[in-house]
Amino acid sequence: MRYVEKAKKIAKKKGIAFTHISTELGKSRGYLSEMLANGRDLPEHMLADVASLLEVSVADLTGEKENPASVDAGGAVDTAKMLADLDKLSTKELADFYEDVFEKLKKRVANE
Repeated sequence: MRYVEKAKKIAKKKGIAFTHISTELGKSRGYLSEMLANGRDLPEHMLADVASLLEVSVADLTGEKENPASVDAGGAVDTAKMLADLDKLSTKELADFYEDVFEKLKKRVANE
């Protein structure tokens, strides 16, 4: 099952409008519905944002188990693994990811 299909099921179950998720992502209201209709899927760099908006974990969205190797016993993130994962992204995906992170950082700073 594509991530976007899983997101649609979760959103429906929780009573969250798919158009709301699309607009919260900074996309057009029909962005996610167009993905469904056109056989496309969510880019990996958007999974964390979609999961957050649906109030689930990325693992819930992807159907995978949490990767305990990416977090040490103290709860710290494995930065080396994260950087290796970023190397797998295309230039466009990496630029989109950067923009998403920058927006989150701006919001966080504004709320402090």
